[in-house]
Amino acid sequence: MGVHRFHWSWQRTWERALVTSNEVPWFSSHGRTWDVLVVGGASGVGKSTTAYRLAHELGVGICEVDDLHQAVLTMTTPDQQPVLHRWHTSPEAMAMSPTDIVDLHIAVCRTLIPAVRDVIAQHVEDGRPIVLEGDYLVPELLDARHGWTAKDLERVRAVFLHEPDTSQVARNLLDREPEQGDQTGRASVTQLFGTWLRDECSGRAAVSLEVRPYATVSERLLAAIR
Repeated sequence: MGVHRFHWSWQRTWERALVTSNEVPWFSSHGRTWDVLVVGGASGVGKSTTAYRLAHELGVGICEVDDLHQAVLTMTTPDQQPVLHRWHTSPEAMAMSPTDIVDLHIAVCRTLIPAVRDVIAQHVEDGRPIVLEGDYLVPELLDARHGWTAKDLERVRAVFLHEPDTSQVARNLLDREPEQGDQTGRASVTQLFGTWLRDECSGRAAVSLEVRPYATVSERLLAAIR
């Protein structure tokens, strides 16, 4: 708690110094119109690499939703949050079909929405920009039924990266985790979830964007949310 207060105090001091010296943070020159940028997508498509590069280039903070998921797991029991704990408590989980795995993952994402929503709302309220990225984000996060106002959503952007080629996802996963060997089976699950995310973006306050070509993904993403 003491460390948190110190960090908050230091940040506010830094922000006040910028105001009094008439300086503008570097990222403001890029015409940023958001406080929270949500970067979602299935595992292995390249969203974390893209999100970290963007956060660095724009000079803003970054938060991995995977960390929020782990924190909630640690703070709860299977009785309190059975969906979140099912991977670790159900013997049949490892034998699930790809479709059932995706269905469970979507259920976990939906269970986490209140926690993720509060993180987003706090940054919108405080005006502290952040990139929020991870596997546990779904387009419906920004639906009005979760308590968002039109004013809130003016300060939030959401992009879901998609890789349509399952073999490319398998190569990405193998490059990232070579010790795991062939990733074809996992890539098929990723492909199912990625396609579902792409389709769910339709008609919502979220953009679906193909991640390749990798060299231009940052520029294309920023252009898509302007």
